[in-house]
This record gives sequence, structure tokens and C-alpha cells, in this order.
Amino acid sequence: MHNETEQALRNLQRLFMGKILAGFTHEMKNYLAIIKESSGLMQDLISMGKSSSKKDAHPLVPSLQLIDEQVDRSIHILNHLNRFAHRMDRPSSSFLVHDILEELMVLMSRFANQKKIILEKDFQKNIPAIISDPARLQCLIYCLIEEKLNRLDANSKITLQTSSSKDNILIRLVPKGNTLNKENENGLPSHEVLQEIIRDLHGELAHEENEAITIKLPLSQE
Repeated sequence: MHNETEQALRNLQRLFMGKILAGFTHEMKNYLAIIKESSGLMQDLISMGKSSSKKDAHPLVPSLQLIDEQVDRSIHILNHLNRFAHRMDRPSSSFLVHDILEELMVLMSRFANQKKIILEKDFQKNIPAIISDPARLQCLIYCLIEEKLNRLDANSKITLQTSSSKDNILIRLVPKGNTLNKENENGLPSHEVLQEIIRDLHGELAHEENEAITIKLPLSQE
């Protein structure tokens, strides 16, 4: 691999991590702000000596429920981020493609929501595990999703589909909506760099006429 390509890959990985973690921390701040506001309301009621009365106890119930909901959402995202981080421990491991796709959908949901674009899945059941580099595969799929988010109009949809054959797994990104002619504004890599990533994964990357993209991966790199 040429030095320029190696540098491009390193820059891509930094972009990938920065984007995901920035979105995550922003979401966590929003959730914690709601928790703090709800907690402050309860403290105000308690300080006024009204919370012990049956008449004034009911305002606490929705606040407590809201706290539970936000904490659950925070834990849900933290669990995905934890698994996401641990996938970088080893360059090659056995994993389920559905797991890494669902992680990306959760971690990129804020970016999709900002653009009013729906991310949805259409997974074939009982897809076998593959042996590959999960972090690099996630980085590749992130770039492809981000490119679609940048080029699709509001109220569009991106569907992640999976299927399998005897020796391979297919991942398809299928956009549905109006496509905008926009320049690459987020420093996303060139198609040559993406092809380099897919070659490292011993797979194939194909662009279809309907703007869909297909990733073909072997079950094992051996």
C-alpha cells in the first residue's frame, strides 16, 4: 500500500471516530440536561414541602418516568458505544454483520435525524458470522451512509439490507428519495480509498444505477 493511501486511511479513521464520538457526546448532553431539569423540579417541590401531600405528589410521577426513560436511552447508546470501541481491539475477529450495522444505525441516528432522513434495516434472518476486520468494515459503511446523508433531500430513506450465500455475505445500502448534486463537504474519502478498504477486507464494492451500493464479503479471509 502506498504511503499516500496509508495516510488517507489514517485520516479517514480519525474522521470516522471524531464524527461518531461527537454525535454520541452531543446526545448524552441532551439526555443529561433533561435528567437534571427533571431532578431540579423534584427538588423544588421537596424544598417547598409539597411532595408529601397526595394532592401535590402526582407531578413527581411523570418526572420520575421521564428520568427512567432518559436513563434507559443513555444506557442503550452506551452499550452500543462500548461494543463499538471493543471491536477495535483486534484487527480480525468473528462477528455478526447485523451487530455492527445496528451499532452504526444507533450511533448515526442523530446525523440522520438532523437531515430528516430515516435509517431502516431489512435483514435476512440467520446470517452466519464472518471472520474479518469489524472496525474497518464499520468505517467503510459509515462513509457510504454519510455520503448518502449528504446527498439525499429531507424526508428520504436509507435501507440497510443483508443476504447470504454459501460463501459470501451481501450488504446493500438502498437510498430512496431525491438526490442533491452536492460537493463533498465533509472531507469524505475518494472512491479509490474506499476500494482500498474493501480490498483489505477481501471483498467487493459495487455502485448500482439506482444509487444503491452493494458490499460483498467472504465468510472468511483465509
